[in-house]
Amino acid sequence: MKKGIKLFVLVLLPLIGITQTVDWKICYGGSDEERAFEIIPSHDGNFLLAGNTKSVDGDISFNHGSSDYWVVKIDDSGGILWEETYGGTNFERAHSILGTNDGAYLIAGQKNLIDGNPTNSDFYLVKFNESGTILWENTYGGSAFDIPYDIVRSPDDNYFVSGVTSSDDGDVSGNESNKSAVWVMKMNASGTILWEKCYLINDCVNFGASVPTPDNGLIFTADVCDDNSDFHIVRLDEEGEIIWQKTYGGSLNDFPHAIAKCYENSGYVVAGAAASNDGDLFGNNGSFDFWVIKIDHEGELLSSNCYGGSDPDKAYSVLAHGNSEILVAGVTESDDGDTKNEDDFGDFWIINTAYDGTLNWQISLGDSIGREVATSIIPAGDESFLVAGYTCSQEGQVVTGHHGMVDYWLVKINTTGNSTENITVSGNVDISPNPTSSYLNLIGEDIKFVELVNISGVIIANFIENPQQLNLSGFHKGLYFL
Repeated sequence: MKKGIKLFVLVLLPLIGITQTVDWKICYGGSDEERAFEIIPSHDGNFLLAGNTKSVDGDISFNHGSSDYWVVKIDDSGGILWEETYGGTNFERAHSILGTNDGAYLIAGQKNLIDGNPTNSDFYLVKFNESGTILWENTYGGSAFDIPYDIVRSPDDNYFVSGVTSSDDGDVSGNESNKSAVWVMKMNASGTILWEKCYLINDCVNFGASVPTPDNGLIFTADVCDDNSDFHIVRLDEEGEIIWQKTYGGSLNDFPHAIAKCYENSGYVVAGAAASNDGDLFGNNGSFDFWVIKIDHEGELLSSNCYGGSDPDKAYSVLAHGNSEILVAGVTESDDGDTKNEDDFGDFWIINTAYDGTLNWQISLGDSIGREVATSIIPAGDESFLVAGYTCSQEGQVVTGHHGMVDYWLVKINTTGNSTENITVSGNVDISPNPTSSYLNLIGEDIKFVELVNISGVIIANFIENPQQLNLSGFHKGLYFL
């Protein structure tokens, strides 16, 4: 019997860059404080920025009180299409956003609830449609401190929401008194909890990031709150049972902040900040470096590479891009080693490496009069990337249009001097041409159907009739998977 073959392939492939130029850079915000933590593509080919705002002016049309979730929808030139705030009179901060399979969006973050007491917070989830209208909103947690940091979609069309908790009541079970644990909820598209579990890694834990696995499970990263923290990585099955857990690091503090799935299911890449220069690390340039490791599905360490200079350099986002390159974004305070930063306070730092760890290129962006921190990087089609974060610079040569205090800062980087390639994937299927702007040919046997998936993991098209020649001319330019 013929089986359907799912192909995990790039359709529009930005390739290894030789030179990098900034197409544009824009500040979004008001006179107070705005920090962007994630950018994603929207279902209609635009983009959504998510974070928090404390302002009541500038680009912010309304504030419910204190700090709100702030979502900004922009076009491919950075122009604001709409913006919305979500929350109540107390403190809310959004950490993660994704597109759902029904054309809506889920945003996850923290909400302080009990009489405005900042030591008590819950997971706060909001589902909204393409125009920003709320479809539903829920809080989850117990009587103590519960903060979500990531939400991802599993292949079975459910969702994992992960973070830390110090509660052991309400929605939370399995924690111990006076301890903080990783808390993972699996929920359906309506926000109903399917299961929830606590993972006691140490008395105190910090959450990093998560990624779904092909078997409907989850891999998450964390570190412990002491003077010898490591990358702690845990793989769960679809019921939340631990398949394996491993630590990576050296004798000093090493913090994982981001994880991504590699090309064609070949493992995972994890990025963060590392101060060690022993154990699993070598080549540290001083203080904290970007530390990028690659692991297989069983958690075995495949590669370990440090990037940075003599001052702190910390990675907050990683993108396994295509079958040959990895992009990492964060902040650098160094002006030596691998970096070319001229800002003592910190700049956006974006690096592009080969899978073998070779540094292909790097770029730092910011002004010497403030601090810029990159928190999220995604492809923007053709040979471009969008890098989101926040800036504390006022008005300088690089940061312009600043509204006051801290703003969202979004930069579009264009890489040029590239070549193109076709790709052969498992199942002896040839994909060409790649990149394409119209038709894509799949040459191979036993191809029954093909799904087109955007980089948020949302299935946007199915091809059943003639799946060996796909008409993609009606889709927006960008990165897709088959």
